[in-house]
Amino acid sequence: MSISFIQVLKAEFQKTKNIWGLTLSLLGPLAVLLILIIGFINQAETATNEVNPWINFAKYTFQFFFFLYPLFAALAAFLLSNIEHKNRGFKQIFTLPAPKIYFYGSKVLILLFWIFSSIVFAGIVLYLSGQLLGWIVPAYGFHEYNIVPASYVFLVRLYITLLSIIAIHFFLSLYWDNFIVTVGSAVFLLILGLIMYGNWKYAYLFPYSYSIQHWMEYNQGNTQIWTRESWISLFYALTFFSAGYLLISKKNIT
Repeated sequence: MSISFIQVLKAEFQKTKNIWGLTLSLLGPLAVLLILIIGFINQAETATNEVNPWINFAKYTFQFFFFLYPLFAALAAFLLSNIEHKNRGFKQIFTLPAPKIYFYGSKVLILLFWIFSSIVFAGIVLYLSGQLLGWIVPAYGFHEYNIVPASYVFLVRLYITLLSIIAIHFFLSLYWDNFIVTVGSAVFLLILGLIMYGNWKYAYLFPYSYSIQHWMEYNQGNTQIWTRESWISLFYALTFFSAGYLLISKKNIT
């Protein structure tokens, strides 16, 4: 009897419980915002409500996010693929009565869900953190202003940017069972992207420069979601997710 896609997806979710992927995706933004809350409390003596405090609070938050999230995307891709690598799981799952696309598609959906959940949670915690600061240090004036809508635009753009990085590093993680290659390369490529941004006219073709670009444009008040880089990121995602499936479909499981 064949196995449905829903059954495969549920089974894959069960396997991910031991690697804490979803938990890590939620702890990341929470840790960043706790650090910033402590920092703002320590600077309470200089607190002023002359300008909207949400602007600076989001600005400092996203300064962490634009660098950390691409690294987390690469780590999440490695953690998910490593489940099968370390237990020779590919040999087992591909002998089950279900198309390979079911197993591959379920892993892709889990990855996208982890990052999506993290981004949504980050937006919620950003808002709640500002409210908490408004209560602890009323002089900041968080309760007197509304959160800037552009903050949520940044998070949406960040997620679109991360699609390309998720796809690239999931492909690398399927090809190489090596943490240094698949995750360490993300550190190098992200630093390279920071250097390329503003110094190379074709940086828009390099997805590792997108997060710094989004952060800079956020600081300048750019509220566009769909940009040239957004579409290119989707193209990379489609290309590398397709390449990943081709790699899996040709994989020797003997």
